[in-house]
Amino acid sequence: MRKSDGSLHFFFNGRDLGVAATDLPQTVHGVVDVYGDTVQVSMSGSEADDASSGVSPQREAQVKTESDVHTLLDKVKETVDLMRNKRSSIIGLVGSAIVHNLNVVYNANRNKQLRQALGDFLADIGAGKVIVEYLQFLRESGIQDDTTWQTYDALHNACLNYTDASLKLATELGKAGIVLLFVEDLNKFKENYVKGKKSYDILLSALSILHNCVKASEVRHMLLKSDVVNAIKPYTLVNNDDLLIMISLLTLSYIADSGQRHLIQANEDSIGFIVKHLKEAVNEPTTHQSKGFHAYEIATGLAQLAGHPSNRKLIVNKGAVQWLTQLMKIGSDTEIECAANAIWSLTSADSLDSVKRTPELLKTVLALEGSRNESVKAAAKRINIKFQAGMMQQMPSGMPGGMKIECDYQKSCKLFLKSLDIPETYFSSKYDLCYCTSCHAERKDTLYYTRGKPPRDYGLPIGWCRFSFKLPPKAEPLKADAEWHRAYHGTKKESIHKVLQTGELLIPGDVALGGKKLAEEEGHFNDKRKPEGFDTKRIFVSPSIRYSGHEAYATPSKYKEERSGKDYKAKVAIQVLIRPESYSVGQQTIGATSEIDPKFSNQEIEWSTKERGATILYGLLIKLEEEIE
Repeated sequence: MRKSDGSLHFFFNGRDLGVAATDLPQTVHGVVDVYGDTVQVSMSGSEADDASSGVSPQREAQVKTESDVHTLLDKVKETVDLMRNKRSSIIGLVGSAIVHNLNVVYNANRNKQLRQALGDFLADIGAGKVIVEYLQFLRESGIQDDTTWQTYDALHNACLNYTDASLKLATELGKAGIVLLFVEDLNKFKENYVKGKKSYDILLSALSILHNCVKASEVRHMLLKSDVVNAIKPYTLVNNDDLLIMISLLTLSYIADSGQRHLIQANEDSIGFIVKHLKEAVNEPTTHQSKGFHAYEIATGLAQLAGHPSNRKLIVNKGAVQWLTQLMKIGSDTEIECAANAIWSLTSADSLDSVKRTPELLKTVLALEGSRNESVKAAAKRINIKFQAGMMQQMPSGMPGGMKIECDYQKSCKLFLKSLDIPETYFSSKYDLCYCTSCHAERKDTLYYTRGKPPRDYGLPIGWCRFSFKLPPKAEPLKADAEWHRAYHGTKKESIHKVLQTGELLIPGDVALGGKKLAEEEGHFNDKRKPEGFDTKRIFVSPSIRYSGHEAYATPSKYKEERSGKDYKAKVAIQVLIRPESYSVGQQTIGATSEIDPKFSNQEIEWSTKERGATILYGLLIKLEEEIE
């Protein structure tokens, strides 16, 4: 595709492989060398005229009006309905519908929200199960047949495209068994695939779709049960294609959160491939992508792979820190944070000197400590704290270094807690913990944890201070502390007393202790103002404190500390245990235009439940931000 800036981009299975050439003339002619198993080549472009209709398929598929959207949804549903009818005689018809109603539409419309909406719609109409069953039907029909293969390949492409856009569809496909289907492919072809042949195409698309699916938190535990780790591991070896190696390692890096980092050990050349693509992505000026992978995705994958000591050493030796530093200098806030977190993960006692010698790193870290973005600022500070701690460890014995200094931030939070006048009988100070950047770094803690059955990720409340509640008697027989998930609920300080008196979070419409009927907060969705199908009568929580701690939920108040005379903006939130299987996963509803938390997609950052008793109060979180005139 020639873009408006004159750059040429190649796409593989709908994935942008990056800039191939620049300064192209306005008119571009394509020449294709047809060989091997190739049976057909189609060429289209948004500026090219179709010989029969005068309009290109790409342009015809572009969505411009609400009427276009409804027409498109009807065609998508028709395509899914065609797949429900598993007849050999219409396989070619189904393939044509998949190409025109799914794949061409995806490539013709660059709007991320529209692509996600289409993927979500596929999930809502039950396409996940239909797609998996149809893939199985095509395999049983024999993909050696050209028509069957073309339909099979088109459906793979559709899965790849729409799982990249919609985690909802990725989750539904995972639940429907697509993981098991692809594990069979991985085991079948691991020793006999041939690049340029069908076997290679099957592997590449299967691994790419798995990589998309594993981003959905609900799918990750399914992958462990399906033994996908052992199925993917052979493709991380150096005798494989470098794209297969990178996709395999980055996919495994997502699963590594579930305590399997020790299983993901890469060799020198494999790590080298990933670092090479990181360099290419950082140096790509418009998209920061290489082979369809964004620089922040690669940075996050390297941070996860660094959990294995030998990987960490190889990543540093292959020069990754240089390109992570460059990304910290030129990237968006999300890219900067992911790059900084990767450098933080790569820095250890045995790598400290090598990391610190990276040109421009120290200067860049110090500059980012002054960032206006709170998460970027904290990420840079964590690196600096690690550098300083490493230097202390290298000092001769007898030098000051291991002295514990009581946290002043925690003192201030305790004073604010006292001002709330909450009876001490609610609390159990044994598990109080300060999560300011300094205390968190001193504990050498991670940024995210996995808890519950099935396991689910949650972010530590960095920048907050936690005061633990006593758990109610029901927590022990329900095994809530061990088996329930962790989440957060932002609120205003005036609500804390009522929540504690009631003993749990309530649903709008409930009557709280004292007779007051709960209603949706001002400015939040309600029965008169809400998206179609949205249920406001639920308890809303999130695995990310960044979301629950947003001012839309954690209403700030002014607080003047008598001890120091300082003025603060204070926020409160409640950490809860929430019963697995009791809640639905949904997208953000605060109008965010960029990713809120690099760990959790905006598509799955809001959890909600209608089940009373499904949440247990775990701790009160307090955050103070000094207001400086």
